[in-house]
Amino acid sequence: MAKVILERIGSPIESFMDPDVFRKNMEHMESLNRRYVDARKEIFSGWGDEYVERVHQKGKMTTWERIEMMKDPGTEALSIGIFVNHRKGLLMDKNRKILIFREV
Repeated sequence: MAKVILERIGSPIESFMDPDVFRKNMEHMESLNRRYVDARKEIFSGWGDEYVERVHQKGKMTTWERIEMMKDPGTEALSIGIFVNHRKGLLMDKNRKILIFREV
């Protein structure tokens, strides 16, 4: 078996960036990541508990419950386009019929 010698590439962060700037950038990225994770949780929760309860009363499952049931255990389902309709300016009536659609 061949011996592979690993050598570091690049430079330490401290050699080209002030540690305070790096820390501020890291904090900002962490806050953006929290917003992203929270938005995904909001989207995955669907239309709320009332909607889920209504679906279950009909003897049905929500979309994500069906996806979880169909996929192999331990695998992750990657959704594409999850933010397509997130936070759009939708005004809906009580039957969830869209009355007004505008970008927010």
